Amino acid sequence: MAPEGRVIANDEKDAAITAVIETATKLARRRRTIHLFGFEIAIDVNVNTILSVVTLEAGWVDQPWAERLTLGGFAAHYDKQLAHNLVMTVPYGEVTYGATVYGGTARYSVDLAPDWQLELVAAYSHRIMRFVDSSEWVYDWYGNRVRQRPKPGEIADPTHQTQWQDAGFGRATSSWSFGAEQALRLSLSPSYARRTGDERIQPNPDGRDPLNSRQRLFTLVSGLEYELRLAGDRFSNVVFVKDYAYHSATEESVPGGMLRDRGVDRHRLGAGDALRVLLWPWLSLRASVDPSRL
Repeated sequence: MAPEGRVIANDEKDAAITAVIETATKLARRRRTIHLFGFEIAIDVNVNTILSVVTLEAGWVDQPWAERLTLGGFAAHYDKQLAHNLVMTVPYGEVTYGATVYGGTARYSVDLAPDWQLELVAAYSHRIMRFVDSSEWVYDWYGNRVRQRPKPGEIADPTHQTQWQDAGFGRATSSWSFGAEQALRLSLSPSYARRTGDERIQPNPDGRDPLNSRQRLFTLVSGLEYELRLAGDRFSNVVFVKDYAYHSATEESVPGGMLRDRGVDRHRLGAGDALRVLLWPWLSLRASVDPSRL
């Protein structure tokens, strides 16, 4: 038989969780989407969560010099409270995290010739991530302060982290058609990301902040494929070759407050084949071989 104190604590926890679920059911209905001069603003409100997103895209389509040329921008922000630990046995009162991200995307596609198409995509984003755990109090399941902690921090040691990440992505795709049965496609897709950060609560103010270490990642994926279609598209076979390039660089914290450079460079080539046979409009057989790995 469980001790009386533990039964009371569990009942208190269950009652608090029930109240949270009822509140979430009411707040889940509070969602609005506003369209104004090309802007789309969506706001979601949930328990301890506020999410807002703004997107905008403008450009030209179906022009003699471009099938599509658009420039889009976006911004999003959310803040959330971490309510408890992973197994829902310890409530938290002031542990919060959130992020802000904004960026843009450019798209361009054009028919260079009746049988030659080109498509370009470029994107950039800047992300700010936050995590704060510096409370000096112990909380119950109702959000009330119970007692003061010997030291700040509800999960572990006190922390107030901010990280910044810049990321870029590009893709260039070109395709050539040789009649109705054959096509050749070439694609290049680079991506780049870097991240750094700052810990505002330092156990050793004179030491090196591990979050300040540089982190870089670059990838480049290239591919060339040839497609053959026969018998009115009932038979299709695609042969392709791929090239993968991967580069990462970071600084690892070591004892003594020092940083050590670490990195990985990889380059792989691959090839494969994909076969499709259409037996009926509702049934097809597919088989593929792709031994390439990064």
